[in-house]
Amino acid sequence: MCWLGIRHGIHVFATCLGGEENYRQALDYYYAYGPVPNWEKRHISAYASAHPWEDWAETWAHYLHIMDTLETATGFGLIHRDAVDSSGFHLLMQEWRQLTRMMNALNRSMGQADAYPFTLSRQVIVKLRLIHQLVTGSEGM
Repeated sequence: MCWLGIRHGIHVFATCLGGEENYRQALDYYYAYGPVPNWEKRHISAYASAHPWEDWAETWAHYLHIMDTLETATGFGLIHRDAVDSSGFHLLMQEWRQLTRMMNALNRSMGQADAYPFTLSRQVIVKLRLIHQLVTGSEGM
């Protein structure tokens, strides 16, 4: 049973993030030529486009940023506790979008760069949902 879960997880990972490329060759290519064209359509950052492992790491990092920032905002009363405590991924993303719009608007009003300058494309959302499902053990839609 566990093996089936692992095999399913590997299939989901490969479908979501990509196959098994040579890591060293992929990084050499990235540092020589830069990110793949239109990387922002599939990846959270340019570096995430270097290799599926980097995509996984960068997406995990952003998931942790999102969750920590939402918890901090909850502590200051900017977000209802239900949104962060919920295993519902859709609600988390709704709250995140609203919070980042506010943070970016506040920064701009002070003449500063965006606090969260990243674009969450549809494919990035799919990857974040996969991580959320792994963390919560839910289907968390």
